[in-house]
Amino acid sequence: MIKAAFFDIDGTLTSFKTHRVPESAERALAALRASGVATVVSTGRARYQMIPELLEGFDAYITFNGQLCFDGAGSFRDCSLDAADVRAIAAQSRERGYDLLVLQRDGSFASGRGDRLRANEQEVGLRYVVDDLARALEAPVYQICAFLPREEEGQILKVTEHVALTRWTDLFCDVVPSTGGKGVGWRPCSSVWAWARTRRWPLVTGRTTCRCSGRWAMRSPWATPGIP
Repeated sequence: MIKAAFFDIDGTLTSFKTHRVPESAERALAALRASGVATVVSTGRARYQMIPELLEGFDAYITFNGQLCFDGAGSFRDCSLDAADVRAIAAQSRERGYDLLVLQRDGSFASGRGDRLRANEQEVGLRYVVDDLARALEAPVYQICAFLPREEEGQILKVTEHVALTRWTDLFCDVVPSTGGKGVGWRPCSSVWAWARTRRWPLVTGRTTCRCSGRWAMRSPWATPGIP
């Protein structure tokens, strides 16, 4: 029996043309929920990059490609990039001239607005703020989007120690902790859901903390209950 269904946003829950949730997707989600299946958003986006329709009705959220995961009770996974790796990537992007999109817990910014980044803005229906890369060192960074060709992305691995690269578009690659990813992010919630539902308990989550980011790792769930 299916207990939970996980959905990406761009091109899955939302249309690349309208950037909205089509009626067909709304009907499918309603049918799943009526059957008792938990619905989960699993995305590279942050919560603040989601349209209002995606902030209601879902049981949990796997954001930043698995680095920050939460439900109505708080966060059950919190894993930011290593600070030294962030500094190295920022320095390399300045030297080599490629744009970065830096995603932090409470906001994001771009280091520039080149052709690749502008094409991505149009593709996903977002407009990025441009700011100084020094901001990347002021707060934990959960994901970096590096706007460079596929054949050049390997240069990032030469200056970092604890990152992995993923890519779903030719425009950029996602830089995440080497111990992270969506496949890691969904495990805490799915395992606890399965355990709880066999006992007919209410939906709950376990609280786990990834320690890959050293002093930036956070041990406590969100201070305020509910979706952050």
